[in-house]
Amino acid sequence: MRDSAPEYKEYDFKTESLRVGGGCELKLRGPFWLHLSGGMDFDRKYKIEGQGDDYLLRSDVDDTWYVRAGMAVR
Repeated sequence: MRDSAPEYKEYDFKTESLRVGGGCELKLRGPFWLHLSGGMDFDRKYKIEGQGDDYLLRSDVDDTWYVRAGMAVR
């Protein structure tokens, strides 16, 4: 990300959080597996930072629940 100033400073968008949850994997057929998990993200923070102490945004974000599903071929 860049700001609109002539010197074009570069900034990084960063997210931080702690996650607690559980999950399972189920074998479907042949090499196919289903992955299911869920839990809670907490102590979440968003940051847009430059070099040193230069920043555009530092914000705490509300806790939230998450659900994740996926499929794998093994």
